[in-house]
Amino acid sequence: MIFKCYSAVKILRVHGPEPVHSRCGWEDTGFRCEVELAVEELLLVKGAEFFAGLLEAGTGGGDGNWAVE
Repeated sequence: MIFKCYSAVKILRVHGPEPVHSRCGWEDTGFRCEVELAVEELLLVKGAEFFAGLLEAGTGGGDGNWAVE
C-alpha cells in the first residue's frame, strides 16, 4: 500500500491539478510535504475514485471542485 500511495503521488506530480502538480510548492518544502501527505491520506480513505478524479481535474476535464468534495 505504501508503494501504491507513493506511485500515485508521483503520477499526480506530473498529471495532477494544483497544488499537487510539481510546479507548485517547490520553494516551500514543508508545504509540499503537507500536500503530499494529505493526498496519500485521502487516497487511503477515498480510494481509486479520488485518484481518478484528481487525474481528471489535472487534465482539464474536471470541474475544479475536487478539493471540497
